[in-house]
Amino acid sequence: MRQTLTEARTVCEAQLRHRFERAKAEGDLPETAKPEVLAVFLMAVLHGMAVQAKAGFSRETLEAVAGQALPTWPAAR
Repeated sequence: MRQTLTEARTVCEAQLRHRFERAKAEGDLPETAKPEVLAVFLMAVLHGMAVQAKAGFSRETLEAVAGQALPTWPAAR
């Protein structure tokens, strides 16, 4: 089971990285954006929020976490 979950996360992270690379190439992300780091960051935030949700954190708290993460996202000019 652990191997299956690890492989699924690896595939998801690679898909995100490829999508972010495309977004950068199309000008939706700035030239300074690092697709590989963005993919890891997004997965970390999502997995952390999933753990918190499972632990019973409120929707309000989870939305606040998402709101805190959003300003760190690179914006295209």
